[in-house]
This record gives sequence, structure tokens and C-alpha cells, in this order.
Amino acid sequence: MKTDRADRIAAMQKAANDFAKSKEYDHALYETDWNGYSVYIAALESSTSSMCGGYPQYILVSETSATRWSTLDETSEILSSL
Repeated sequence: MKTDRADRIAAMQKAANDFAKSKEYDHALYETDWNGYSVYIAALESSTSSMCGGYPQYILVSETSATRWSTLDETSEILSSL
């Protein structure tokens, strides 16, 4: 059913946003599906000149496990899959 799918997607987006906000980010942006997870990028509304680049901060959301940060190895695998 389309509504069930839409509800699951909305619930996963909310979980990612709540996790991002709990870590002092503004929200989370959906990136891809990977290895049974929905992958989101933790995002800030504003940037400052003192910020430097690096690996993205990925949030992994699953219906069967707790929302969490990806490990460095997982981040590398996600980036390789894009």
C-alpha cells in the first residue's frame, strides 16, 4: 500500500532529523539506501568560514535497529556505492 510506504519513509526521516538535532545539527537529508539502511547526511543551515571539509556525517536509519552514525568503514563503503 502506498500509504504504508509513505508512512515508513516519513518515520525514517523523522528519526534521522531527531538524531541530527540531538547532535546539534539542523536536520538530515536523505542520500541513498545502503545495506538495509536509509542513509541521511547530517546538515547545518549555516556554514562558517572556519569549517573545513572532510567525510560526510552519515546517519543510518533502519526499521529494525537504533538510529546511529556510520563508522568510517561504512562511510567509505557508502561513498564507493554512490
